[in-house]
Amino acid sequence: MAARIYKSFKSATQSGKKFLNKWVVEFIPETKNFIEPVMGWTGGCDTLASEVKLYFDSKEDAMDYAASNFINYEVTEQAPLKHVCNAYVDNFLK
Repeated sequence: MAARIYKSFKSATQSGKKFLNKWVVEFIPETKNFIEPVMGWTGGCDTLASEVKLYFDSKEDAMDYAASNFINYEVTEQAPLKHVCNAYVDNFLK
């Protein structure tokens, strides 16, 4: 079992801030998805990877959880965001 640990980010389509600045443990799928032949839906056998995300307050808590449960993990640090000024007049300054 393997997992990815990363800092959560704000979705562009949602305004909620509940999980902002939390660290997420997301499991990596071990099997490929398949197309169900009768209905044509995408199916899979790996419920853990497709349904479960664990949220932690700090990176160390997430890493400790993975280590204590013998889960191989990789930590992904996100790049710092650039400040983008959205003022209309800035389009004509250059």
